[in-house]
Amino acid sequence: LPLPLLLLLGGSSAAASPPNDAASVRRGAHEVLSAVPNLRRLDLPTVPFTTMQQLSTRTTPALVKGLPADKEAGRWKAWERWKPESLRNIHDYFGALELHTRGERATYFDDSARDELRVNHTREYSIVSRTIEEFLDGCQKGELLYSGGGEHPSFNPDVTPVETFAVDGLPPKVYLYWACPGVCDYLHYDCQGVLLTQVSGAKDVFVLDPINFGNLTYHPNAHINNRYSRMRLCPGMPPVDPSEFPRLSGLNEYYYARLEAGDAVWLPAYWLHTIAIPWDVPISTSVAIKDPLDLDDKLNLPIFYKQQYSLPRLNGPTSFPLALYAMVLYAKAAASKAGMPMDSESLARLFGTLRQRIEPDKGAQIEHDLPCARLNAKTEVRAKFVKRLVGFFKGLKFKGYKEIPERGVVDMLLQREVEAIAQQMVGALNLLSLFTLAERCIGEILPSIHSDKKRKENKPQLHRQRDDL
Repeated sequence: LPLPLLLLLGGSSAAASPPNDAASVRRGAHEVLSAVPNLRRLDLPTVPFTTMQQLSTRTTPALVKGLPADKEAGRWKAWERWKPESLRNIHDYFGALELHTRGERATYFDDSARDELRVNHTREYSIVSRTIEEFLDGCQKGELLYSGGGEHPSFNPDVTPVETFAVDGLPPKVYLYWACPGVCDYLHYDCQGVLLTQVSGAKDVFVLDPINFGNLTYHPNAHINNRYSRMRLCPGMPPVDPSEFPRLSGLNEYYYARLEAGDAVWLPAYWLHTIAIPWDVPISTSVAIKDPLDLDDKLNLPIFYKQQYSLPRLNGPTSFPLALYAMVLYAKAAASKAGMPMDSESLARLFGTLRQRIEPDKGAQIEHDLPCARLNAKTEVRAKFVKRLVGFFKGLKFKGYKEIPERGVVDMLLQREVEAIAQQMVGALNLLSLFTLAERCIGEILPSIHSDKKRKENKPQLHRQRDDL
């Protein structure tokens, strides 16, 4: 995998000092996946920039050229003002930069999120204040400084106007990202389309089809960093051990692009991606221009992870049958609209993936071991709860799933929503037991969920509401 990501030993006087470890110097970010068999690198297709509106209809990623020539983006002051030689003349500061250590150079901690697994979390960085000149000097000395996703009163005006980037008449969300060489991010996804634009310096971008989501060991919804993989794609990090992440054997390709100043990459909603800053640049500055609406909001999907809906909830293991029933109803209804099969084998794979995602946090989980027969909602749960649940799902609108052309995006949404439903019904600390039992028992339980269809022939009025799903 000969990516142009080798960490340079030499370079200009403005380049950062690479790690002292010779092996780390030789390793590039791509080598994190070097132990994965039969993995291919693909180049992103190149498209010219026209408008954000047009890009927002694109469902696959692309390298975007020509932003500095756009009538509005070309007027950004950032193209000149954010060059390292110009930044040294700006007397301002960042009040809350992340300072990472050599061993923990990835940025991913979400302070605003709540962890439902009751796992203790600590930041892998400290918060520091730096003037602009100190920021540049720190990069040159090898400090791993990062300012991500925030706003800055001195620099936000440098990326206006943005009318060209409106989508459906709404202004975009604009975020600034500044980073020293050697900084990288964990593999993650965004719920909306993103145009990641390089202003100065360079950035290496890795993109994976969302069909690989189940192979990349993402944290579960209940985890504080639920949009992020447990793996690290960072310069100098040792290769990932496939025995530790066995599903990596299902990964066979990824996209790569090196962004230079003026380049951009279009990342559709839910496409998996990460970045790494090479050692041969003084600083990397970029702008993320995001679609103002999440994809699920655009399509008006029935979304549970945002807690837009509340389901009946029973305490303890007796709620497992109803939770399994609800998960199956949602998965089958959504998959049907998306034109995807959702038989017992497909459901077992779905539950197996959810189990695999939460297994690393099993120390926080409560163990339950129930026979498969006890998961049958028709016999273990009072009929009024089953009736209420079926009526609830009957009122949801799943037709938005028809509008998603990428199978991988549908898979990701199903995994996320099925897990969110499970968490609502049994709580975050019972998820591993529920998914383990569901994976093992779904072949036995699924026929009973369909049993009403047969009885409908004799008693159509009595069973009509339950049969609609």
